[in-house]
Order: sequence, then C-alpha cells, then structure tokens
Amino acid sequence: MSDRLSTLDYSFLSLERGELPMHMGSLMVFEGPAPTYEEFRSAIANRLDLLPRYRQRVREVPMQLNAPVWVDDPHFQLDYHLRHIALPPPGGEEQLQAITSQLLDQRLDLSRPLWEAWLIVGIDGDNWAVLNKTHHAMVDGLGGTDMIEAIMDPKPGGTEPEPSDWAPTSEPGNSSLLTAALTDLIKEPIRTIEQVGEATRAPRTAAAATAAQLAGTVKAGDKLFHSEDFLIGPVGPHRRWTWVEMDLDTVKGVKNKFGGTVNDVLLTATTGGFRALLLERGEELASDATIRTMIPVSVRQGAKSSGGNAVSAVFTDLPVGEPDPIEVLNLIRTDMEHLKRSPEALAVPALLNASTFVSPGLLSAAGRLAARVPQRSVGTVTTNIPGPQHPLYFMGRLMTGLVPFVPLGPRIRVAVALMSYNGGVWAGINADYDAVPDVEQVPEGMVATLSDLAHQR
Repeated sequence: MSDRLSTLDYSFLSLERGELPMHMGSLMVFEGPAPTYEEFRSAIANRLDLLPRYRQRVREVPMQLNAPVWVDDPHFQLDYHLRHIALPPPGGEEQLQAITSQLLDQRLDLSRPLWEAWLIVGIDGDNWAVLNKTHHAMVDGLGGTDMIEAIMDPKPGGTEPEPSDWAPTSEPGNSSLLTAALTDLIKEPIRTIEQVGEATRAPRTAAAATAAQLAGTVKAGDKLFHSEDFLIGPVGPHRRWTWVEMDLDTVKGVKNKFGGTVNDVLLTATTGGFRALLLERGEELASDATIRTMIPVSVRQGAKSSGGNAVSAVFTDLPVGEPDPIEVLNLIRTDMEHLKRSPEALAVPALLNASTFVSPGLLSAAGRLAARVPQRSVGTVTTNIPGPQHPLYFMGRLMTGLVPFVPLGPRIRVAVALMSYNGGVWAGINADYDAVPDVEQVPEGMVATLSDLAHQR
C-alpha cells in the first residue's frame, strides 16, 4: 500500500502551487580532489536504497478525494536528478554564492521525484561541493540531517554499498487510489473517535492534554496578531543566498558565561544580524522594536528518519531595538524559557489533527490562498538544526562545511537556517533578491554580535 502524504506535507505542495518554491537544501563542501561526474553518479546510485523516497513521485488522488500518495516512479532516471556545473574563475565564495543562489531559484519538477543534487567543481583551494535540493513535502530539517548522515561515511575508507537490482512496483490505478482514499477517509475519523473513547476512560489526562492544546492554540493565535513592517512584503521569484561560519566553542563559551542555551546565543546573534541590516538601511529603531520570528520545533520521535515532516512551531520576538547584546540574550533566554513551559508548541499539531475532517481539495485551495493573503505578523523564520559533531566523508573526501537552506514563506523576505557540524555552526541566510540586496549585512552583524558577547566580561 502506498504511503499517503500527511496534512503538513501536502500543505507544502499547496504553497508551491501558490508561487512559492518550497524546497529545502544544503551545500556540502569537501576537500579535493573533485570526483568525475561518473564517479559521483556511481556513489549516489549505490546509496539510493537507503533513500527510497528519492525514487518516488507524488501521485494525486482522482477528484482530490484524499491527500496524494507516494508511488515508485516508473520512469525514474537518475541522470535527470544529478547535475554538474563548474564555477567561473577565481572560484571564490562570491562565485559560489552567486551560482548556488541561481540554482536554488529553479523549482523542482513536481511530476518527478522531488530532489536534485548538483556536483560543483572549480572551487578555490582544490575544493568541490554538492548542492542538495529536496522538497519540503518530502522531508523536514531534522529528517534531512538523518539523510545526510545516511549517505556519508564516518571514516575516509568507508565501504561502498552494493548496488541493488531495484525495479519500480506497479503504479496503482485510479480505482485502487479511490478505494484506498475512501478507506482512509473512514479510518481517520474512526481513529479520532477511538481516541475520544480512550479519553473517557482517562478523563483527567485527556482534559489536561486538551486544555494544553487549546491554550497553546490561543497563545499561538495571540502571537499572530502582531504588526511588524521592517521585513514583511511581497516576495519575488529570485533569491540571494549567503552564509557565514561561526565557532561552536565560542557559542558555548558565551552560553556558559551568561546562561541560557546554545539556541539562545544563536538567536541573539541573529537578532544582531537583523539590527545591523536595519541600521544600515537608516531605520530609526525604538528601544522596544522587535521582529517576530517563527521557530520550527521538531516533534520527531526517537530515531525515526523515514522522511516527511514532524514539526511544530513557536513564535518569539527578536529585540532588534536593544543595543546591548547581553540584554538581548537575557530577553531571548527569558522568552524561550517561558515558551518551553507553555503549550504553544502543541498548537500546530492540534490544528493539523482537526484537519482530518477537511477535504484535501479545500486544504489545497487554502494553501494557495495563504500564499496570496497579506500577513503582517511574522517577519522571518529562524531554524536551528543540530548536525553531526564528528567528521563525515563522502567518496573518501572530508566534508569541511555544511550550509543549510530553508525556503521563504508568504510575505517573508528573509529566512535564517543554522546548522552545526564538527565544531562549527553555519548560518545560511535566504533572502528575496530584489527586496533584500543588502542581505550580507545579516551574517556580518551575526559575527560581530557573537564576537562582542565573547569579549564581554
């Protein structure tokens, strides 16, 4: 039986149709020498059995009776998904950022498996890279990290997997899709009713959980009623992608000196980056000026890495009007401690569970509408993805950098993704090409803020 997309997975497809590219990505930089395209292709082909979703495409259900399903692509061609490009001289970071920004502009073909991988050669210093693009409907940030580790080796002399004799399973016909869709439509409300029955047998536990979900939904709703005009506006089709590396030990040193968590320190650095951007633009910032950010929160359980999205979200305000980075850290730490104790993160799963009773056609239309309706509450997205803290190798070459990429949302012109790897933290900043031509101010401000905190006594 084919796997069905979850409501959240399906929503990302709907947003894509609402004129927003919804792929995630990462840039993996390696020490040389660069492999040939044939060597690169062979290495990926040998690992595809570890990533079954990479050979599957989305198949719509007739009449949109239910969410689409994942089916094996009977016409899967690996060479369509693997691309090869060389940087123009001198092959520095400026050329790498320009090329990767252009590649990330390009949408994935929704009729094929939802991924691409680009082999990039000609990087200064005998380095090379792989740019990975994967649709958000297929994987969230943490799941994507699991997949990176799945195709990497912990040692330079890793054993190459044996290629399989994979063949696609027969694609279901329309009648099979309709039957399965109807069956699932019946099962989901029954499962919900069964949960209600279980709740009546444990009323106190159920009441507490329901109250928490309701309170979380109300709190999340309150956060959405917020007017912020610094960064919000129409989003065009093109992107500027820039990045910076920070030292994880420095981040931890600041945490140990002033309290809080690694995430608190990184949010403080991000606040400093946005403050630098706004000051460079000549904005007069009041002392209480803020930018509201949505922070995705993983609800993935255990070691599950089967793909799909297992995320919720919380909202916090980045105090860009506060000039003292220590006070910024204190404000963020206090707010994040409150969020950890609050039920706000339960709001998104609660709302998605309620959508069991909403038709997929209506959900799809709602997703397209959401991409067009003006929102004035969320100014940016900030996600922190914990990566592997040990060296990883691909084809015997050491990975020296791992830069994350997250898509923009409706009227969200800048998004920040943070990922740690082997003692470093990479911040990937994705911005609308026309609206944020000065995006480089953000990583520069982040580094300056972290340095300021590290030298404070």
